[in-house]
Amino acid sequence: MVTAWLVYLSLWLPIPLVSVILLTTFGRWNFVVRACRSVNNIKLGVVSLQALCFTVSLMVLVSTTISSIDAKTSVGNIPMDASANARIQILSKKWRAERNFWISALVVVLWYVLGGLLYLREENSKLRTRLAEVKELAERETTEETKKKD
Repeated sequence: MVTAWLVYLSLWLPIPLVSVILLTTFGRWNFVVRACRSVNNIKLGVVSLQALCFTVSLMVLVSTTISSIDAKTSVGNIPMDASANARIQILSKKWRAERNFWISALVVVLWYVLGGLLYLREENSKLRTRLAEVKELAERETTEETKKKD
């Protein structure tokens, strides 16, 4: 289980965390946006890296939710005559399960926010392109109108 969490934290957490930080702080720089978009749109078969990681993160969140619920139930079922070591062991399992739940929830939120940021950047780019086209068209029309008046 420790190895699985090590892999999860070293693969699933850094990509969205670094991408979200870069997009929110240096998002005006086009190379940052291109780099984040290219990393997150890497295709693994038919799905993108972002979609795959978001799906895996959701599955891990469901798993950690179940283990957290089980740990809380086991704390409620501690017998009154249990030794201090047994109590500490059960409480530490509960603490680890809750920690894992919150970490997995953070990862899901980061992947979701990253998807939203990339989508908003693309929409912003499309709208800026459309605005430039409309401005250019308006300038042409005003130029033609002034030529017709002369």
